[in-house]
Amino acid sequence: MKHSVTIYSYGIDRENKAEWEQSGGAAIGTFEFESDKTGGELWEEVFCLQNAEGNPSGEKELPNVCSMTAGDIMQLDGNWILCASLGWFEIDESQAQLWMELSAMDRKRWR
Repeated sequence: MKHSVTIYSYGIDRENKAEWEQSGGAAIGTFEFESDKTGGELWEEVFCLQNAEGNPSGEKELPNVCSMTAGDIMQLDGNWILCASLGWFEIDESQAQLWMELSAMDRKRWR
């Protein structure tokens, strides 16, 4: 099954987005991939693909976006998932928007 995922890096916010982009980085990135996995196994696969651990090429799917870490959000096939320090939380779009409006410093307190 084909999946589409958008990754929102927690470390990039309004305060440092312009600087990050000038250096060639991106706070948000989207890629598509094939997988028969579902639920948490699928979320872990995305994590591995963006951290190069599970990617046969040994490269991140989105080289200009930070590796996934606790506090990042992904939108996978229309569902919002928060990467926590231990596991994952499925959240709704309004929760995702609130999370992304926090400064990077505030998000670090809650991850």
